[in-house]
Amino acid sequence: MAGADDTKDHLIDILKSFTTAMLITMEADGTTHARPMSIARVGAENELFLVTSVKSLKVANIVSQPLVTLTMQASALFVAVSGNATIVYDRTTIENLWSETWRIWFPDGKTDPDICLIRVDLEKGEYWDMSGTRGVAFMIEAAKSLALGRKLESGASQNAKVALSL
Repeated sequence: MAGADDTKDHLIDILKSFTTAMLITMEADGTTHARPMSIARVGAENELFLVTSVKSLKVANIVSQPLVTLTMQASALFVAVSGNATIVYDRTTIENLWSETWRIWFPDGKTDPDICLIRVDLEKGEYWDMSGTRGVAFMIEAAKSLALGRKLESGASQNAKVALSL
């Protein structure tokens, strides 16, 4: 069975494999709102940066309720993480994380006055990894369960809940 450090490292590696995420924030009326976001970076201190517009409603949502959730999915890989978000206006950080692909939203580039970042300090997460050898192991367990007529239990190698806060 994998240790806490192994599952944490694996979750961070999974996060680094994604370029977009669904950001879920709380609206003023108490409902949630999810929207796709471009991931700027997953950092070494369990922080994740997203790019957005200063004028975006999500900025106001985060200022009033900073707890957010991010979800990502690939064909055999699923992840959900949550943490506290803050808005970053620091021009040096924006320049360091700048990607030319963002120019479609920010035509003036990294100096565009409309650009800001959302920093999410990740606190916890969960992944379901059915890719590679993990997927093969799952299929073997599924076949055994089917042959024996018993319920399949989620395998520890495919799924883990991870505490990320320092």
